[in-house]
Amino acid sequence: YNDDYLYDMTASGNLGIDWNALKNRLFGSFDVYFNRTYEYNDGDKSKINNLGVDFQIGSKILDMERVKWRVNANAAYNKSYVGNVPTEEDRLAYLDYDDMGRIEGKSPITYTALDQVYDVLGNPISGLFNDIDGDGEITSNDYVVRHSPLPSVIGGFSTYFEAYDAYLQLNAHANINRYNYIYDYESYPTTSNVKNSSFLRIDDITLGYKFRWARVPWQVYASVQNPFVVTDYDGIEPEILNGFEERVYYQRPTIFAFGVKIGFNSKN
Repeated sequence: YNDDYLYDMTASGNLGIDWNALKNRLFGSFDVYFNRTYEYNDGDKSKINNLGVDFQIGSKILDMERVKWRVNANAAYNKSYVGNVPTEEDRLAYLDYDDMGRIEGKSPITYTALDQVYDVLGNPISGLFNDIDGDGEITSNDYVVRHSPLPSVIGGFSTYFEAYDAYLQLNAHANINRYNYIYDYESYPTTSNVKNSSFLRIDDITLGYKFRWARVPWQVYASVQNPFVVTDYDGIEPEILNGFEERVYYQRPTIFAFGVKIGFNSKN
């Protein structure tokens, strides 16, 4: 511990409620939260604010001895923005990318780029940008703020259905209002390379069957991971951690698996 060093601090508060109905056949939760992080850099203080809501709901739609169906879903909205930035150097330097910066009132991870000019058909005109400051030159002073790789809404969904020892399971998740930057080594950062990468991804689907043979429980199953993604994104992969897509980036693979599970519990 160093008494002379100012450590980052976070103040937070939340209000939530958990609920259930129909003898626990329907259940869920709702939370509202606010976090403020104080970051210290050489004695200067900046603030990062997070405001959001989190909603979860689940149901045992069918809960009979031989037939079961369960569904769970969740969604969260988060607004993250910079409260203040003490220095110009801290505003421009973040994550070691020149085309991402911290702008007051904006997301802590924000793309900044030259404002692309388009033709009448909506196609970008190569090398032509808007002169934002009106000085007759295109420089870093003409950068504009365009979106963030941090989604404002995230969600998830899962379901499990079982009938007479056969079962089907599915998991999925989604990001809404998130953006990727398609990196081009041969040009300046431009707004035409900032693309909406919102998506719905099916994570996995599993189909299986349970039975007993020779007094031992067995399961046979077939599953597929990452079968498909629903998105309008025209890049390679919409779900990139830092939002920067380089042309060497690969799509997530689709994986098929087949298996057998054997239970050796002596109680069976």
